[in-house]
Amino acid sequence: MAGFEVRGEDVPRCPRCGWQLVPWVRDDTFLQGAAWREGLGRYERFVRERGGGRVLLLELGVGEMTPGIITLPFWSMAAKLPNAHLLSVNISGGTTPLQLGSKAEAIQADLGALLSAARAGGE
Repeated sequence: MAGFEVRGEDVPRCPRCGWQLVPWVRDDTFLQGAAWREGLGRYERFVRERGGGRVLLLELGVGEMTPGIITLPFWSMAAKLPNAHLLSVNISGGTTPLQLGSKAEAIQADLGALLSAARAGGE
């Protein structure tokens, strides 16, 4: 597609805030932008400070599109931390690696329905 160019005025924008559409690629505005890096810093600090204690890793509604961002790091952390447990909830019935044994479990459920039921049970 040499010579193909999209004019700025042809790129869709959010009708509420005017933010320009970003193609679904990994760049500095999608997935691993500033907000992601800040969150990564908080996550790494948490692991350093609390990694020796009991840790519950909740993987809630994570899809299979980018396993290197959430799923694989959680599997690795569950394996490395002595008192970590991984709980994955996904509508598609995610899996956990056999190597984690009893340190991980997966629940196949609609997260919205599960949270609604939890709220209703707490009243």
